[in-house]
Amino acid sequence: MSLLRWVVLGLVLTAAVSEAGAAPPAKKPAKREYLPPALSWLREVEAVQMFAAILSGTPPSSGDMGWFHPGQSVYSQKWLLKQMGKDANGSLGRKEFTGPSEWFERLDRNHDGELTAADFDWSDASPLNRQMPIVNSFFRRADADHNEKISSAEWQALFQEAAKGKDSLSREDLHALLFPPPPPRSKKPTAGMPSPMTLVKGLFNGEIGSLHEGPSVGQPAPNFTLKTFDKEKTISLSRFRGQKPVVLVFGSFT
Repeated sequence: MSLLRWVVLGLVLTAAVSEAGAAPPAKKPAKREYLPPALSWLREVEAVQMFAAILSGTPPSSGDMGWFHPGQSVYSQKWLLKQMGKDANGSLGRKEFTGPSEWFERLDRNHDGELTAADFDWSDASPLNRQMPIVNSFFRRADADHNEKISSAEWQALFQEAAKGKDSLSREDLHALLFPPPPPRSKKPTAGMPSPMTLVKGLFNGEIGSLHEGPSVGQPAPNFTLKTFDKEKTISLSRFRGQKPVVLVFGSFT
């Protein structure tokens, strides 16, 4: 490993340790500042935030803050209003929407009958996204067979669990159902999860992330060359530039 890469890794780890901090005690003390003001910008680097997530025990999943940032798109509410010749500062009602009704239903995420900026806000600060951890937790508890659907039988089973033999739920029962006590913290790695050191190596080797941030919206995708699934051919992105639209699908097909 070159000296420059060691220096970069050292800076990233220092910033990540500062960002992650220690496990919060009952009364959180003042956070010790590890970085000098001249290097405070390192906290905004995506690789630093990924290291901080690893050091704090956050698993690498898309719903966790500090690991993957919210998706970005040029197709915002402002873009949609402009395409339909509407006031870019207003909202779009169901009758004003000229597309199929099922598209409107999917775009109207808060179901208020209007397409507003809130429906297109995918940031962590979005009220809709801040509600999703509660929804996801409740859904996972109810979806006993893990088929991404809650059947009538599963719903009844969850009701019986919360009611504890009663035929109704009180406010306290409902609160306990929606906000169950958190699992005890363990120093052992989560079952099935690699150790933090394995995750750090994977991030530094480019297996679960990268020290280099990807292009922003509107910037060209960097060229790459990959082998096909059968290893018989190679495909380079540069072969398709300027010819046809190219869709790149990133994900795990396991």
